[in-house]
Amino acid sequence: MKIYLSILVVTLSIFLYSKEEMTTVLEGTVSYISAQNIYVKFNSTEGIDSGDTLFIKTKNNYIPAIKVEHKSSTSCSGVSIT
Repeated sequence: MKIYLSILVVTLSIFLYSKEEMTTVLEGTVSYISAQNIYVKFNSTEGIDSGDTLFIKTKNNYIPAIKVEHKSSTSCSGVSIT
């Protein structure tokens, strides 16, 4: 019984930790739109990686908008997924 409880605690910890990372909100501004990419400017792109999804906030909803393909220290670019 103690083994099952330990496994449950570890699993919940991992789940809660990963869920916490997914809710990080960084605000950015679209700086340029080309035929292939959308460029977004941030104060810092720390925490954003290639393959991440950027969302547009409308009222209280977040809508997936851009899949990140490239990033620098203050901006990133990607393709529209809407």
